[in-house]
Amino acid sequence: MSSQLLRVASFATWPSSAAVSCLELARSGFKYSGHGESTVCTECHLMIDSWQRGDRPDQVHHQRSPNCPFVQEHLHSAVGDITDRVQSLTTTDGETRRVNHISNVNVTTGNHLPSSCTVDRSNPDFERLKDEAVRLSTFYDWPERAASIVEPRDLARAGMFYTGQTDRVQCAFCHGYLRNWVQGDKPAEEHRKHFPDCLFMRQLKDVTDNTTVNMTASSAVSVSVTCFCVYSIYLFSTVYEHVYSRKADNKNRYDRYIQGEEKIMIKHSEKKKQ
Repeated sequence: MSSQLLRVASFATWPSSAAVSCLELARSGFKYSGHGESTVCTECHLMIDSWQRGDRPDQVHHQRSPNCPFVQEHLHSAVGDITDRVQSLTTTDGETRRVNHISNVNVTTGNHLPSSCTVDRSNPDFERLKDEAVRLSTFYDWPERAASIVEPRDLARAGMFYTGQTDRVQCAFCHGYLRNWVQGDKPAEEHRKHFPDCLFMRQLKDVTDNTTVNMTASSAVSVSVTCFCVYSIYLFSTVYEHVYSRKADNKNRYDRYIQGEEKIMIKHSEKKKQ
């Protein structure tokens, strides 16, 4: 597998909240370190721990490590070469369209895969493509315009790999095709909507539902424990107040009793003196 495919595959666990596209990072020579948003160049070992929204990975790499072999070979003269091959993406109905299986399965691609690539997209190995990292590696030449609409990472997580044709992807499990992505599309939702019988999406839904149920159950337990604690404190304070008031009342009664006895004794002594 080429170094670029390996870099792309390393971003399988790249945070969804990250400010920079994992595809741009991989194309600029970086691979994911596996921690936070930390990336490292595979050539000069430049490490960048955090990225800001609006950062251009190729420019940052060039500025911070201008003598890097990758920068010298790929970024000095080749910045933007990939975007030159981007084909215009259009949609006629405003939504992602399901591609007919029979009429589109044998369409060939004009893109040339690296000779060292282990996944031939024109004759995909679906067993290997069941691995999310392998699926993600097929997006090494995902068009920039498509990347601004939907992230390869999200597509790979939804079971899809890139066919190499415009923005056309295929599921590694149900073998269904999707294309014509528009802003706001969510790969998992589109996959489930167009291919509801896909076993991968059913399994993914079950995992999500179980997680939600577990979270709900945990929340319910937490609420129950909180209510029990509050009630226990209330009950304790009520009992304590009641006992304390009884003791205070008894003390007052005892004090009144003692005072009454003293008055009686004083009266008796006064009578004796008389």
